[in-house]
Amino acid sequence: MGDASLKILILGGTGFIGSFQVRYALSRGHEITVFNRGKSHPGKLPQAVEQLTGDRNGQLDELKGRKWDVVIDNPTTLPVWVRDSAKILKGNVEQYVFISTISVYSDMSQPGMDESGPLRKYEGPDDAAMNETPETLFASNRRLYGPLKVISEREVEKWFPGQALIIRPGLIVGPGDETDRFTYWPLRVARGGEVLAPGEATDPVQFIDVRDLAEWTIRMVEQGATGTYNATGPKEKFTIGEMLDSIRQVTKSEARFTWVKAEFLAAQKSGPGAICPCGCRRRERWRGFAQISIHKALGKGLTFRPFSDTTQATLEWIREQPPERHEILKAGITARREARTARHLARAHVALNTSSSLGRGRPARSDLPNSQLSLACVYGMEAGGTPVGPREELEWRRCLLPSVYCLLLSAFWCARDNRGVEDKLACAVPTLVIAGNFFSFVQRDFEALLLANRW
Repeated sequence: MGDASLKILILGGTGFIGSFQVRYALSRGHEITVFNRGKSHPGKLPQAVEQLTGDRNGQLDELKGRKWDVVIDNPTTLPVWVRDSAKILKGNVEQYVFISTISVYSDMSQPGMDESGPLRKYEGPDDAAMNETPETLFASNRRLYGPLKVISEREVEKWFPGQALIIRPGLIVGPGDETDRFTYWPLRVARGGEVLAPGEATDPVQFIDVRDLAEWTIRMVEQGATGTYNATGPKEKFTIGEMLDSIRQVTKSEARFTWVKAEFLAAQKSGPGAICPCGCRRRERWRGFAQISIHKALGKGLTFRPFSDTTQATLEWIREQPPERHEILKAGITARREARTARHLARAHVALNTSSSLGRGRPARSDLPNSQLSLACVYGMEAGGTPVGPREELEWRRCLLPSVYCLLLSAFWCARDNRGVEDKLACAVPTLVIAGNFFSFVQRDFEALLLANRW
């Protein structure tokens, strides 16, 4: 298509990716039309953009009888949306660009997987997939997301053979990201204190700045490119430790990181999905999730801005939102839950080391965290210095003999025949209190040892 001005139709155009595509395409002299419901960010489109109002659920009349050079399909998850749009646009556009996802791959266990990797399968015929709705997708807990994207890709290739460009992004981050999967980290690190970090510092992460993805998509359109491309980043291997260190530098924070194994977080119901928004997954079957090959896309000009730019822009954007928007994020863990998890972490650490010192447990593990956070939480301090609770130790060992003595003495006095009912009740109450306190200590220590053994 060369360097000539293009007529581009963007399905969506006001959401996370589309808004950046619009601005970049306009800056390069292209004519832009957007088609959406007109409900997302109304009034924020540049005046040069033509707005068509409709709905992918059957309200497509505004697309009829029109011609464009390119259509970019951003928001589609359901195959029926592709099919219905394609029926109208077939013969009226020269290129169909479909934004898919790396979630189409069925095997994430192998690092370096390229575009030829095995794809997920929809359980049922493709025709049945046309009956899926946003409600059924939500009801599946998004398990249908990958399979439906696969079928959507097939629909694009079916209706536009030799004219289809399919882009499979990884995690998309940056300003405007409403999922908070990355946004959590700049906000959390900027807050300072001791930060729970998932897995190990050497775990790889992959993501792409929304602006890099949007701009590369427009450049691919200008080339008239077709085919399928993975689109994530950065260019070189990037670890979560490097990511958090970079965020700390950008935010000028004094945050300290405590690396916590995923198994422990899972036991606290703060698993990798909650505390690791950037996809550092430790399970063997996810080993390749953050190591997808982007060699093909790099050969077609995919570039990346500095990570510090992504961090700064994301932080500025989220801070511009209403306070309640960034006080309760959609990803990550709350300060209260982080503090609670840290207390369990400290308790497990103390339990394991104490049992080892008494010769009744397995040897202490050298890789257990022994950071300021662990110590602070043992002494009842939250990250940042806020008291969160009493000091948690293995108190029952030191109170074992006194507790048993008191229990026996109380039982003896209660059992004496010359005691009245009131006297026996007076003895029974402290007996029950002592027993309850003692067994609560035992239970707490036992739970801590279980957590330590799950490490």
